[in-house]
Amino acid sequence: MVLSQRSKTPVHWWPGAEHSVDGIPVTAWGIAWIAIGAVVLVTCRRKSDNIPFALSVMLNFLWASLAIQRGLQSPHEAGAWGPGVVYLGISIGVLMISAWPDPVTVEDLEASEVEHDSTPAA
Repeated sequence: MVLSQRSKTPVHWWPGAEHSVDGIPVTAWGIAWIAIGAVVLVTCRRKSDNIPFALSVMLNFLWASLAIQRGLQSPHEAGAWGPGVVYLGISIGVLMISAWPDPVTVEDLEASEVEHDSTPAA
């Protein structure tokens, strides 16, 4: 996105061909993608992975909705549908992956064994 702003010839992919998307400069969008990617990378090793999944779904869905909006509004941009559907698919895929159960770790197994051994027999 950032490099496309220096191009002297038309760039035929959305939104790199635009200097702004809904009034927000494409460079700012690029910084937002990098910043959210950094937050996801830092928080992905936490026990609760709700924040990285929510950020990933939110940004992809927002990008998809902006692309689809470009395809629906006049003047219609035919090239906006492709990226819109791709980013919508990515956000749905990430949303489905977020529903998968967390893997059972050795610490979880040891904690459940300790709980099982410490409960009094009836």
